Amino acid sequence: MRTLLVLLCFCISACASTRMIPIVYEPSGKDTLIANYTNGLPIIAVAHDSLNTLFSLEYVTIANTGYFRLWLLVTNNASSPYLLDPSKSVLLDFQGRLAYDEERTTIEVAPPSKILASIDEAEMTAQISRNIGGFLQARASHVQTPDYARFSDLREISNWYPTFKSSTNAGILRKNTIAPGTSVNGYVYFLASLEFPSGTINYTWKTAKRFRHQIIFTLRGTPKVINLIPVPGE
Repeated sequence: MRTLLVLLCFCISACASTRMIPIVYEPSGKDTLIANYTNGLPIIAVAHDSLNTLFSLEYVTIANTGYFRLWLLVTNNASSPYLLDPSKSVLLDFQGRLAYDEERTTIEVAPPSKILASIDEAEMTAQISRNIGGFLQARASHVQTPDYARFSDLREISNWYPTFKSSTNAGILRKNTIAPGTSVNGYVYFLASLEFPSGTINYTWKTAKRFRHQIIFTLRGTPKVINLIPVPGE
């Protein structure tokens, strides 16, 4: 019995030590970006050439596999349609923080078909509407007297609810043609496996602290690099 209890305690301790803690990603401060939070998840606004985006990034587990999950809203302010192809528009880049650590890798978007095989897309769509849409609606409802000078500021989160409300909620974001004056939003996934010349590194909280994190948007114009900091989720 004593041996059984020792083994049980060991197993519980081992599971606790290897359990992945929630991780979310905040702006590093280098890019003058402002994060607004919903249940601990940072949401960040970024302007591109004739496109505006709102995004958040977090670490999630699907079918015992780790992924970086990007929620992305893209609105087209141009006078012509824009073809959004997430597989060609977004990358995640990881580089060692220390001068002697030259490890670096870039992760591409995971195929939507692989994610769809393991999730309920209808539930994903409902989750976006409930969590992110509810947050944006609440922020917009707190604006008593419109301040139009402030509303011209993309970073003011209360501006975004009408855009979100009228956008197409895709659930899992795939290739979409965005007509002028319209928007689309959804999740994009990246497999959380860091492939380096020296080998594969399993992504953990310890790994997260070792690397600089960047998200690279290539939408219109030159690529835009956003520096992010991993922090424990709530």
